Amino acid sequence: MRTTYGSRIYADHVPTRTAPAVQRLLEAGAVLVGKANLPEFAWSVLGANPWYGTVHNPAHPGKTTGGSSAGNAAALAAGLVHLGIGTDTGCSIRLPSAACGTVGLKSQWGLLPLDGIFPLCPSLDTVGPMGRTVEDVALLWSVLAGRPVPEPRLEGVTVGLLRQAPYL
Repeated sequence: MRTTYGSRIYADHVPTRTAPAVQRLLEAGAVLVGKANLPEFAWSVLGANPWYGTVHNPAHPGKTTGGSSAGNAAALAAGLVHLGIGTDTGCSIRLPSAACGTVGLKSQWGLLPLDGIFPLCPSLDTVGPMGRTVEDVALLWSVLAGRPVPEPRLEGVTVGLLRQAPYL
């Protein structure tokens, strides 16, 4: 399947093998639907791509979809897919998920294989699950990491809501 990294330079690039993270999902029975749009080389916080078009936010029309995993967050928010895999270096799963009202997790660095992913900053790059619910993301993380689905742990946790931005 063609992999452009959002760039015209790689417009005809077809990898010779499947990325290990994707292979883990296929082996678990997932059906690969396709690849989503992203900013060129995953380098933007707006979801804009001069070569393949800007990703639009189905949850909040007229607002940004966030960074490099924008296409997956938009596809999730539009109900086109149930799960997605994103990459996160500086907020590229978390920002699009928040902008589109979905859920995303920046996984622990080094836990999931980066083979087959265009490096942005290898010391910070991670692969992570995206979904519509925390439960979906936990299940997808479990398959990607080869670990049991984590149990919720809320006892003793204090949750706060910041109603006014701090003075900076």
